[in-house]
Amino acid sequence: MPIAAALLLNLHAAGALVWTGVTFFMSRQEKTDAKTLAIQMIAAVIAMATGGRLWMLLHWGGHSPMETVLKIGAGLGLVSLAAQVLLVPWRRRVNQATTVLLAVALVAMLIGHQMAAGHA
Repeated sequence: MPIAAALLLNLHAAGALVWTGVTFFMSRQEKTDAKTLAIQMIAAVIAMATGGRLWMLLHWGGHSPMETVLKIGAGLGLVSLAAQVLLVPWRRRVNQATTVLLAVALVAMLIGHQMAAGHA
């Protein structure tokens, strides 16, 4: 794997993990401050942008089971981001629901990585 792709993969994983963690934290709070919301959105943008770039570098045109798993994870990430941006008045409930979606997306990322490494 080229060094640029490895760096993107690490940044993608870190962004996705922070996004999921902050979303879980926010789902447990009655009120959320603007700083926490900013961290959530920045992590979401990092995870989605680096994931998109990784897709273009490593998986463009792929139709294997690994790509299918990664597509599911990416779709869940997109649904979560859209819900978090569009449904702001119901932020706590949205974060409760999207925590589950993001956790499943993280699992899909891990399964895809294991499939790529030939372990699954």
